[in-house]
Amino acid sequence: MLFRGMNQKKLLPPLKLRSWSIHTVLLYRMVRLGTPAMLERLLMRTGQILYFDMIIRIGTDIYAAHTLTGNFTLFSTIVGTGLGVATTTLIRQSIGSGRLYDVKRYGKIATSVTSLVMTVVLFIVWLCSFGAAAWFTTNSEVIYLIIAVLLIDLVAQPAKGLVTSLTAILQAGGDTKYPMYVTWSGIWAIRTFGVYLLWLGTYWSMVRNCVG
Repeated sequence: MLFRGMNQKKLLPPLKLRSWSIHTVLLYRMVRLGTPAMLERLLMRTGQILYFDMIIRIGTDIYAAHTLTGNFTLFSTIVGTGLGVATTTLIRQSIGSGRLYDVKRYGKIATSVTSLVMTVVLFIVWLCSFGAAAWFTTNSEVIYLIIAVLLIDLVAQPAKGLVTSLTAILQAGGDTKYPMYVTWSGIWAIRTFGVYLLWLGTYWSMVRNCVG
């Protein structure tokens, strides 16, 4: 059905190779817009690998709580991703049709709705975690850490929703570099460096306990 619809709208490339041609201008635009988005994901994944390694070194209970908390927060992240796709689509359509007033209106609505919905969803997840965390582990310390970290993430969720919507708005306007800079600073300068400080503090605390 997908290929049939794309064929009816003439979105599929022609089957004959003789009718193919290289559009250098289009390829340049794709590379110019796609490279920052690719680097954004690459920087995010490499940073995650690095601070995952440091979290494991802190302790298995900490890593288990971190992993399970990440699974719980996926509910709000998926909602934010869906709203981001809708935001990008609406704003890009408005820009293409020259309706700049709708661009501003959709942008204001998107930032408010995304932050509100993601916060509400994570609040429900946090309430459910008091009982749901016990489905995955019987370790009381891990359960406590899951609930505590979810509460911290809940406080930061409005800002996360704002960043999600603003990223979608900027990418719809053709700006993929600024989200890359924000991701780089957030992953490496804040999250990874913060985990490093936590790991360093835990390490020296263990050393003092062993010496003492």
